[in-house]
Amino acid sequence: WSSDIGGSDVLDLLYIYIISLAARAFTILFFFPVLRCMGLGFDWRDAVLTWVAGLRGVVGLSMAMIVHFSARDGHELEKTGQRFMFHMGGVYFLTAVINATVSTPLCHYLKLDVKPRARILAMVNVNDACCQHVISLVQNSDGRESAIVDKAKEISMICHRTAGLGESDSTDSVVDLDGERRRMLDVCTLRYRGYFEAGQISMSACLALDHVTKNAMFRCGTEMQRWSVLGRLCAKLLSFSELPLGIGAFVLNLSTEIAWGFVEAQRSVRETLPSSPILGEVEKEEVGGSAFMELLSAEHPKAVQQMRARHLAFTARNAVLGKIHEALADGTLHSDEAKALEEMAEKFTQSFDGRMLESGSEPPVTQAAPQTNVESGV
Repeated sequence: WSSDIGGSDVLDLLYIYIISLAARAFTILFFFPVLRCMGLGFDWRDAVLTWVAGLRGVVGLSMAMIVHFSARDGHELEKTGQRFMFHMGGVYFLTAVINATVSTPLCHYLKLDVKPRARILAMVNVNDACCQHVISLVQNSDGRESAIVDKAKEISMICHRTAGLGESDSTDSVVDLDGERRRMLDVCTLRYRGYFEAGQISMSACLALDHVTKNAMFRCGTEMQRWSVLGRLCAKLLSFSELPLGIGAFVLNLSTEIAWGFVEAQRSVRETLPSSPILGEVEKEEVGGSAFMELLSAEHPKAVQQMRARHLAFTARNAVLGKIHEALADGTLHSDEAKALEEMAEKFTQSFDGRMLESGSEPPVTQAAPQTNVESGV
């Protein structure tokens, strides 16, 4: 503490600290619309915690130390370096003492560390299924209950208590619609990205679907209305399908990919979460997407045929690669032979879409993939 540091410097330190808080708040508020569309979403609670929990003064303190230790022993900037060091060190100290102390209670208060009830119940269900499986295996092998059975039952009871359920309570009696909708949206997000990585939909379609899903994350307290947004978008894109220079074809394909990806994701949700209490909402939205696909089939059959051909090519590719990997695992094929067959499968997938369109036939989506004789390389 230097004798040159007075009350005015302490007051300036408080001003700097408050201004740094205001500057961070303004920055977060300015970029809030962009942050909402990034990652897993960003709501007002995330913004508040980001504002409070930000550590300030680290870079400034490093610069202050450089100035302070460079301007010493009668240097003309000695007093400036001392004040610079005091202010930056003070901001860092106040941040570490005030902001760091408040951050954890604030996180608890905003419930940002709380796992959705539906996910906890899903974990309990999986745990119960695993425990029952262990018990059945032990009873079938020993013909009687043993210490392993008692341990499995104990684990099941601990899991129920952790979830806030009684020993005799059923997870089916506890409904968390908000959490169930979040689970459904998580499944949809994974499916959209899987479709994109497999080449079934374009990046533009994946981004559109992902964006609507993230926005729906903040409205899980009410019934899902995703297709009302996507339907308007697809209809708007469809109105530009007659534009020249390839623009019309692009927006038509984009509209088809969005509708197809949405419908397929809803079907996947029904298979992944067969006992979810929000299946009625999922089916309702799936009906809207399917109706739009039927409209596209009537007005633009080639676009739908291309989409379905791409899906069938993906299904056939997975079936062929699965057989190749199975043959490689059991020793029927060597690694070099499997690699050659995988390259053939990739070429088959790339040419499959084009052949289906040239023939003008509509590929059945549910048709099984063609059988491949792996051993003969056909």
